Amino acid sequence: MTHRTATQITEPRDKTDKRTMKRNNGLKHLAAPGAIAITLALFYPAFSAAVQAQPAAAVQVQVGRVKAFSVQPKVKVAGTLHSRNSIAINAGIDGRLDWVAEPGTTIARGGHIVRFDARPLSLQLAEQQAIIKRTEVQLTYLGRELRRIEALRLKNNASLDQLEQIQARRDLARGDLEIARARVEQIRERIERTEIKAPFNGTVTERLHRGGEEVNRKDLIARFLDTENLELRVFVPVKHFSQVAVGDTLHLKSGDRADDLVYEGSVRVIVPNADIRSQTFEVRIDVPVGATRYWTAGQLLETAIPLKHQTNTLAVPRDALLLRRDGTYVVLIDNFNKAHRVKVTVGSAQDQWVSVSGRLAKGDRVAVRGAERLQEGDTVTITEPAA
Repeated sequence: MTHRTATQITEPRDKTDKRTMKRNNGLKHLAAPGAIAITLALFYPAFSAAVQAQPAAAVQVQVGRVKAFSVQPKVKVAGTLHSRNSIAINAGIDGRLDWVAEPGTTIARGGHIVRFDARPLSLQLAEQQAIIKRTEVQLTYLGRELRRIEALRLKNNASLDQLEQIQARRDLARGDLEIARARVEQIRERIERTEIKAPFNGTVTERLHRGGEEVNRKDLIARFLDTENLELRVFVPVKHFSQVAVGDTLHLKSGDRADDLVYEGSVRVIVPNADIRSQTFEVRIDVPVGATRYWTAGQLLETAIPLKHQTNTLAVPRDALLLRRDGTYVVLIDNFNKAHRVKVTVGSAQDQWVSVSGRLAKGDRVAVRGAERLQEGDTVTITEPAA
């Protein structure tokens, strides 16, 4: 009885020891660093709070200084390039076209743009020249006849009526000869019109008729454009009329990008007549010849009219600006190396500096590198710019 009870008690104790060993082995596997941290955070809230309270690593940034900036206000205006010499080529005569230059053809001054079939006019010229010869022969005859009648009249062998008839026929022949010679000149002038030549160096920009077509003298055949002499026509608000003068030098650009070409142009004409609706007046600016390699008539350009007075403001390096959907910001670094975002209003720019207005003062430090990842109140470490 006693022996059987001892055996029954011993078997459960062995099973308990085995379960204890398995639990201890499981705890050994949980001894990894990450598991320990998770366990401590779950069972010891004070430890978790202590971990969160540890300071974050300081962010490295480069800074620049806010400086005083004297800026000359400018009025930005956009305009269109025009050729100073642009002509529409009409036929000028009735006839059949022989040849018309293609669009895009560059033609030097004196070169052919249009040629007509001149054979009909050549035949008319030959006809008129024959008429002149016949009239000259008749005039010669009438001259001799008049001298004969005059001699007979002196001997009373011819009437006065005969003499006056011969004089009238001679005078009419002289008139016919002058008319025939005038018609020859007219035909020659029309023959000259069968060849339309370029009045200046330029390019054919449009062709409305081709060789072989019959045209009337008023028909438009082509358009010819001077591509070397361009001017920019802009319309400036009339309130700035006194700020622009003939001879002023302005900077011309084709866009807002920093790598866009910039050329200097000179104000050639100011049209002193303001538009009633837009309250603007026209200014024409000569474009340098070198720019015609990159710009062409019809292209949009922009320029800025400098105003006579200057204003004082603050400026920051261009790299300090952060463009966001809700506005433009700079990151101010205080004396404790803490970061603070400040919203600013951007003004004009000069080189690498941009005028701004906002809660800034001269000499303040603003981040120019590393500002994108900064949050309000972050601690920063100031580094020197890379060489």
